[in-house]
Amino acid sequence: MYNKFMKKKDVEKQLKKLGWYLDREGGSHEVWTNGEAKTVVPIKAY
Repeated sequence: MYNKFMKKKDVEKQLKKLGWYLDREGGSHEVWTNGEAKTVVPIKAY
């Protein structure tokens, strides 16, 4: 679905397109859910 070279906005766009929404944010990751499953998306710190 995504790879480490995608920009954050592109990952968000793909997740939203598939019906996922942001559940919560951590310091180095975001948790996305579709209501049934959850996935963690790492946030690369610069």
